[in-house]
Amino acid sequence: MTALPADMTSVVRRNTILLAACLAFIWAVLQLAMSVASITMERLTGIPELVGIAPAVVILALGAATIPAGRFMDRRGRVPGVALGFLAALAGVVVTYVAVLLAQPILFLVGLALLGGGAGVVNLARTGAADMYPPERRATGVGLVLVGAAVGALAAPFLFGPLLRSGGDDALLLPWLVAAALLALGAGLTRLVRIDPLAIARVMRTPAQQAAPPVEPRMLAEIFARPSARAAAVAIIGAQVVMASLMALVGVEMHHRGHELTEISLALAAHFVGMFGLAPVAGRLVDRIGRHRSLLLGLALLGLAAASLPYAPSVLALSAAMLGLGVGWNVAFVAGTVLLADATAPNERGRALGAVDLANAVASASGAALLGALLGAIGFTAVVAVALVILAGPFVFVLRGVRRPSVEVARG
Repeated sequence: MTALPADMTSVVRRNTILLAACLAFIWAVLQLAMSVASITMERLTGIPELVGIAPAVVILALGAATIPAGRFMDRRGRVPGVALGFLAALAGVVVTYVAVLLAQPILFLVGLALLGGGAGVVNLARTGAADMYPPERRATGVGLVLVGAAVGALAAPFLFGPLLRSGGDDALLLPWLVAAALLALGAGLTRLVRIDPLAIARVMRTPAQQAAPPVEPRMLAEIFARPSARAAAVAIIGAQVVMASLMALVGVEMHHRGHELTEISLALAAHFVGMFGLAPVAGRLVDRIGRHRSLLLGLALLGLAAASLPYAPSVLALSAAMLGLGVGWNVAFVAGTVLLADATAPNERGRALGAVDLANAVASASGAALLGALLGAIGFTAVVAVALVILAGPFVFVLRGVRRPSVEVARG
């Protein structure tokens, strides 16, 4: 193993930048996949009713890969896991390119599944941020890494937009070559991480923890039996369901109101800035006011922003509401991630976060499908009301935990 320097500050700073860059690359490609998956599926099959399958495959694969990937990362290190994630995503992009070239819809779905699974693994790079920072600065570290996702999501239109707008036969083909190059660069970035965050986490343990005999990783059921871990999981999943569902439906609602595609893009861009662009600010806030209070604040902001969506009279007001929706989710996500990291040892942290990511993917896909089906039947305002009822559950759950705190001993 590489010898660890006495002063880890420069190592942690370098690793933070590299992990953020990894998220930037994978999120740029994810934005491409989510933008063109439905359109490509319709072109390959000629069946409009099948368009929802393609993005669903990406989302479900993104979640399905996280538990085995988290287990691998807990044993072998964060960097090998992220590197394998990039290679899987790269293989998926190559398969997707061939599928579009040959007009093979089944092969196209296979490629999207590989891409989604690889992206889910790379997203666990935030586990590395939780490893490298002490508890009092852990949320700040996670927030700094997550800002990379904002860079990737916002850069995607500039990277792929000109090719997608070309209108030629290759408009849905050439962007995948650019995506392959980005993923290859991302895989190369992982080789620049000289000291694995998992090794840093082991060195950062207290003298008593280092002197204690090695502790076997717990089963997931035992991890989530702890009140803090349960609160983190419930809050993250609840926030994800509401945020993802409303994000998917706002574009449809704006279109029904007569807004142009450029105006819809503006509102969604504001949302992505709130989701990830302000993550460092959210991280400092979580470190300052505490995990549970931040969970409540994030869920409350998310609820207030959601409640304002049906009554936003202009594009500016809608964009502000979408920004608030992203910020609320961001605060809850960072706080939940860090609270779960606090409740786990380094050799079980990746698996625990992976389990939450899997539940997130299933719940958000189910929530989007449910609320999407309700949209035509009861209207957007009523759908938002249903979303607020869903969000109330996690809020009350966390609030009860704050009022009746339990003593928990942190693991090494």
